[in-house]
This record gives sequence, C-alpha cells and structure tokens, in this order.
Amino acid sequence: MALRLYGKRDQTRSDHLGLIAKYLEWQTAPAGSQAMKELEQFLLDRAMEHDSPTLLFNLAREYLMAAKVIRPGVLILAKMVGTARKGSSPDLAVGGAPADR
Repeated sequence: MALRLYGKRDQTRSDHLGLIAKYLEWQTAPAGSQAMKELEQFLLDRAMEHDSPTLLFNLAREYLMAAKVIRPGVLILAKMVGTARKGSSPDLAVGGAPADR
C-alpha cells in the first residue's frame, strides 16, 4: 500500500533524493556550479582524444560517479557532450561536419 502511493506528493521524490544524497555524501551540480565547470573541462579534454558522443557521454557518467556528483538530466549531459565536441574540433566549431580528407 505505502509503495503504491509513493510519489503522489510532488516533492516526495525530490525530498528523498536529497536525503539519500546527503546520507551517501553525494552532491548536486546546479548549472554554473564548480562541479559543472569541472565536468565541462573534463568533457573538453576527453573530446580532444575521442570523437564518439556515446563514449564521451559514458566517460562523463563515470566521472560524475567517481566524483559523487548526481548526474544532471540526460538532455543537459548530451548538450554538454555536443558543446565539448564542437569546442575540440576546429571543423565542427564553425558549424559544419568535418571536411573529407
């Protein structure tokens, strides 16, 4: 019965996430926070080594887990991966696909 009603109150999941994060000593990463800036730099550094967006996404996920940072939403992380890829490649930075070589 209690589990069926879980989440009916809007703040229940958010409240519990906060309590669990505090207990496990994890932190959130709001936009503009030091944790997000460090993640952006991490992604840019990795994007210079790898071009695969899937690999970059997974590396970011592993980085966040190791740093005990709660992952931002999937779309936010995907956009960060795209930004890092564009920032690491002069061809992509101008808005086009890499030129054939």
